[in-house]
Amino acid sequence: MSVVEKNVLVIYTGGTIGMIADSTGAYRPHKNLLGDILSCQSRFDDPMANSIFSNLNNKQAYALWFDQEKPTQKQASIKEHRRTLTVKAHQEFHGSHFNGEFYEGEIPALQTPKTFLSGVEHTVKYAILEYDPLLDSSDVSPKEWVKIVRDIELNYNSNFDGFVILHGTDTMAYTASALSFMLEGLDKTILLTGSQIPLTHIRADASDNILHSLLIAGTITIPEVTIYFNHQLLRGNRATKVSTSEFDAFRSYNYPPLAKVGTKLDVNWNVVLPKSNKPFTVHKSLSPEICVLRFFPGIKMHVIEAIIEDLINHERAALILQTFGSGNIGRNDKLLDLFKKASNKGVVIVNTSQCHTGSVSGAYENGRVLGEAGVVFGNDLTCEAALTKLSYLLSTDLSTEEIRKIVPVSLRGEVNKLV
Repeated sequence: MSVVEKNVLVIYTGGTIGMIADSTGAYRPHKNLLGDILSCQSRFDDPMANSIFSNLNNKQAYALWFDQEKPTQKQASIKEHRRTLTVKAHQEFHGSHFNGEFYEGEIPALQTPKTFLSGVEHTVKYAILEYDPLLDSSDVSPKEWVKIVRDIELNYNSNFDGFVILHGTDTMAYTASALSFMLEGLDKTILLTGSQIPLTHIRADASDNILHSLLIAGTITIPEVTIYFNHQLLRGNRATKVSTSEFDAFRSYNYPPLAKVGTKLDVNWNVVLPKSNKPFTVHKSLSPEICVLRFFPGIKMHVIEAIIEDLINHERAALILQTFGSGNIGRNDKLLDLFKKASNKGVVIVNTSQCHTGSVSGAYENGRVLGEAGVVFGNDLTCEAALTKLSYLLSTDLSTEEIRKIVPVSLRGEVNKLV
């Protein structure tokens, strides 16, 4: 039986997954560490298919491996068998050359052991494009989002079947949401993952997250931006981080997982977006003129006034309200007048809930009057999706009224059609 070989580009941005403790005990990313760890473990790198992991399909395969290789025998020179993958990037990387438009070079490929998926034997070859500097995800900004999508664009129509983005967990949901709007017309899997414990620790969730992400991105076409974490594949613009310490760190409260990994890899195809009929397009412009305002009992009016006055000074801007329950705030006629003024001046104001499940509506008087003041109900948008969706929309040539109509409508599966 022939082995199906797939190629994946791993874009390594930083995060806990490749960190190591410094002299103070604080975790920091370290250059080349991730690749060194993966390449020395045959579970992640078996280019000659002669490790024990590639020969455990049955007793006969193991016996043959034992007789030919011997458990204590050193592998033959891997360098002679290691192949490379051509990678393009907008930043220089080891072995690359600049062709006038971008950097291009051959990156030595790591290769997973042979494994059966859906009755077919697969192996995934992957190249790691390591960014410099590697970032803690709290340092990730829209500038990095643009960098990631530009590198995906360069490599999209080449020999890669899917993409894995290694990213810190703190802002992963923001990055996944942003990428979902910046990448249009997908017909390949774009998958973000990371870990709560670094790969430098034996007891780490990093190993499972990396290995399953490679297998999913390489062997299954899920044409959207996703997050894989703790045996679940989530739609990126539906996910949010919910724990600083648990391996089950992400939730998709208003939408079911796209896939679950247990004894089988089960994809719920009924909830996966279909392949787009649109051509693959990368949107590289984002608007920074957005603010998120979380309401709380006793919030000071002058704080809200200062935020809105600043937004009004920009030609196009947006304000995301995080309100109580199903979209309510304390009744305040002065505040409603302020929202009307901002709306009339072109500021797009969107109402989202502080609750994880459910959606906003005008079911209560205190929510209904917000709609009368020009505030758009954001249905069940997460804060991360609302922020990145508006950042994307404000950068287009759509009018303010068109943007207001599009906010509660699904572009990339970010809101439920019926809420």
